[in-house]
Amino acid sequence: MFHYAKSYPGGVSPLISLFVWILIAECIRGVGETLISGADTAWIVDEVGEQHVGRLFLEGKRLSLRASLVTAAVLLLILAVFGLTLRKR
Repeated sequence: MFHYAKSYPGGVSPLISLFVWILIAECIRGVGETLISGADTAWIVDEVGEQHVGRLFLEGKRLSLRASLVTAAVLLLILAVFGLTLRKR
């Protein structure tokens, strides 16, 4: 039986379809994502302390929004420059 399974690409057994293998892999991935989902926040709260974490998260969100604004401005500038150069041709 093992010799028969080795003849397939990647050694995947023909007894179980590819869909089932993908389904099993996605279930394992889903459990992993669920276990990791709040770990970083809990770690930060443990390191900083509950009294300082609100200010820290607020400052992090502010920096994230500023970075998004700068990124949008740079992309609009690039589109404007390419738009002007494309019209001249």
